Amino acid sequence: MDENRVLIFPPSRRDAKASCNLLRSAGIDCIVCASAAEVAAGIRGGAGTLVLTDSALTAQHFDAVLAELVQQPAWSDLPVLLICSVDNTSPAAARIIAALSNVTLLDRPASARALISAIEGALRARRRQYEMRQQLAALRQAEESLRARERELRLADRRKDEFLAMLAHELRNPLAPIRSASELLTRVLPVQQQVRTMAEILKRQVVHLTRIVDDLLEVSRITQGRIDLRREPVAVGRVIEDALEAVEPLIRDKRHQVLVHPVAADLIVRSE
Repeated sequence: MDENRVLIFPPSRRDAKASCNLLRSAGIDCIVCASAAEVAAGIRGGAGTLVLTDSALTAQHFDAVLAELVQQPAWSDLPVLLICSVDNTSPAAARIIAALSNVTLLDRPASARALISAIEGALRARRRQYEMRQQLAALRQAEESLRARERELRLADRRKDEFLAMLAHELRNPLAPIRSASELLTRVLPVQQQVRTMAEILKRQVVHLTRIVDDLLEVSRITQGRIDLRREPVAVGRVIEDALEAVEPLIRDKRHQVLVHPVAADLIVRSE
């Protein structure tokens, strides 16, 4: 249905015919409603404005029209043009007029020019409401797209956590034999300083790798923000030794020379 059409609820057939001829000569689409029930149905189907007289306010089943006006969507406020005697309205009509949220009163008798001008103004206001409806629909669509994207991101994040947990589990399996082999190296091979040094390096790196894998196994707890920080004193000399040990292959490849001057006593760093 044409949402820009004008609903007319005239007091008589003669008024209906005259009103339709007037509006159609001005290029305005209109439809005549013979009863309050037809007006209510027209509002449900979509309308640009409603034109009626004060006699329609007391028509049978006019409460159905008021109910449709009350049940409009949040963006909608159908303009109502009421042709009446402004200075002489009945108390019942005054109560109904007060219940209408978007009503314009036209003093009877209204000229053709005044009626056309009022209807065109009401239709312009109605079209702005339609624009608001489109904007709200676009906003809801954007929100739905955003929620769908958030669901996809949460699913991807959960799969990432599952992958990391599985990876950590698979990495942990070979660590035990590697650690056992590093222990056997110091017991089976001849006692040589170079062999012992390499075995100690292997043992330390295996312990370090084990800690990393254990952190990966706790990925679900970390992603939930439940991170347990364990504070303990750290010897600065030990940190320097671990750093040099980690970059030793690069130092050797680049043929760099690193000089370390040990201090008399160990420096301890303690976090507070």
